[in-house]
Amino acid sequence: MGTVKEELSGNYSTDTALIYGKYSWGPLYGKGDGVDMDWTDNNCKKYILQSLDIMKIREADLKELTVFNIGSGREAEVFLEMGAKFVTHLDIAKESVENVRRFIHHHNIKNMETIHGDIQSVKMGLNKYDVIFLAGVYQH
Repeated sequence: MGTVKEELSGNYSTDTALIYGKYSWGPLYGKGDGVDMDWTDNNCKKYILQSLDIMKIREADLKELTVFNIGSGREAEVFLEMGAKFVTHLDIAKESVENVRRFIHHHNIKNMETIHGDIQSVKMGLNKYDVIFLAGVYQH
């Protein structure tokens, strides 16, 4: 088995998909949100609620709102569980998209979709979403 360094190609999109699909939150929490740990913030419902508070959006308001989530998919699932009207998930890592796709299929969900792609090239349309949420994406 090779090392992470040996698997890197030198292509930004390919390497980002590899690292965040195989070595990060997506595969670690493909079956749900994490627990609180004192050395990391991996409970996304907590930071979604904090972010909604900053945006002056009540959790109850989500039933009327469409959400565009970029990242591992944990947040997309939490937004759906919190009652969002419709959730679109986008991630560069196919493993994360496959995790969300299995979640959608397993629960027979009709108000959620997942898209495999790079945020730099996917065209999502204008004024389509009420909330655009990403955490831990751009700084990486």
